Amino acid sequence: MRFTELTARVMMALVVTVMAGLIAVSCSDDDNPVNSDHDHESLFILNEGSNTLFIYQVPGLHGPDTIPMPTEAPHHLHFNPMGGEYYIVARSKSGVGRAFSLDLETHAVNDSSGFQGLLTGVTTNHTGSDLYISDFGIAANQRTLMWKMNPTSFAVEQQIQCGSQPHFIEVTDDNQTVVVVNAGSDEVTLYYPNGDPQNNVFNVSVHPDPGDRPQIGQPILAPYGLAIADDDSLAYVSCRKANDTTEMKILVFDLIQQQTIDTITLEWHNRQNHPGFYRGGLAILLDNDRYLAVTSQHGNSLYLIDLLDHSYDEVVFSQNWTFGVTATSDQQWLYVSASNDGTPDRGWVYEVRRDGGVLTVTDSAQADMIPNGCHVLHAHGHGG
Repeated sequence: MRFTELTARVMMALVVTVMAGLIAVSCSDDDNPVNSDHDHESLFILNEGSNTLFIYQVPGLHGPDTIPMPTEAPHHLHFNPMGGEYYIVARSKSGVGRAFSLDLETHAVNDSSGFQGLLTGVTTNHTGSDLYISDFGIAANQRTLMWKMNPTSFAVEQQIQCGSQPHFIEVTDDNQTVVVVNAGSDEVTLYYPNGDPQNNVFNVSVHPDPGDRPQIGQPILAPYGLAIADDDSLAYVSCRKANDTTEMKILVFDLIQQQTIDTITLEWHNRQNHPGFYRGGLAILLDNDRYLAVTSQHGNSLYLIDLLDHSYDEVVFSQNWTFGVTATSDQQWLYVSASNDGTPDRGWVYEVRRDGGVLTVTDSAQADMIPNGCHVLHAHGHGG
């Protein structure tokens, strides 16, 4: 009888110990979740052809949730760095572009503003106090505008004369310089918001030789994507065109000297067999500016360039016209949108694992028509 009681007590003690251990492990996992929903960040994909927003939980491409957008042809988006809202711009077929501020949780429209033209560029400065929107323009042989706006009221504070087809906008970390790439005129627009309003805009040729400056509407390089170094000294500019049909160009533009100081040349293939093919798409910097990731549009691929020696890795996707690229906050996972050339077939989004300078495609999911805007809303930050 005593043996039985002793055995029972020992067994009970073991059970209590095991349960306590399980509870402790469970609490530890809650504090430091691994591969749980708490690790997931939100990937926003704007579908220009279906006027929707897809939101996936990543890594893993869980979802998506589908959110209707308040406009036709939503092209690009930007998260307010102060949180709470995001901005979208639209390339309306009617020629009247629209910009919207939407609530990050409900996706309700906070405010909107209309402009004549095809809006493609949208960003804020790093404090969220200034909003910038650009008009890509309908006629490539004409210069168009960027607007500096109040991000809350959408009131226009200044009109900035850009080059032709200003596609993408970035702001230096110190908020002192706004940089715009102009695909139709081979120019970088440098706008200094704190400078003299009568002399704070410069449209600078991206060509090292000023004699190579083309006529507006007849670009040689067509600068299209843009990423700015952390120290605000350099801008990396991806180009839609090149003289050689087997090459893609990345320009290294010195923001202090206001000139191109180097060119990175990549081997490029027209894998879409498109007669009016485009090369460089959008770009992001990784690992404290060690690597540059850039899409290749009709090359159907993503490049990862080591900026120390200009070597690179390339992954090729099964779906065509790669455009947007973004990364999770730990920069281990990259996401690429492929628009499928706007055909009736729906577009795609690819998940790519990065190990240093090596890329591996791990997953893919169907997006909707023409998924151009592609950004991760970081769990601990505003997004990329």
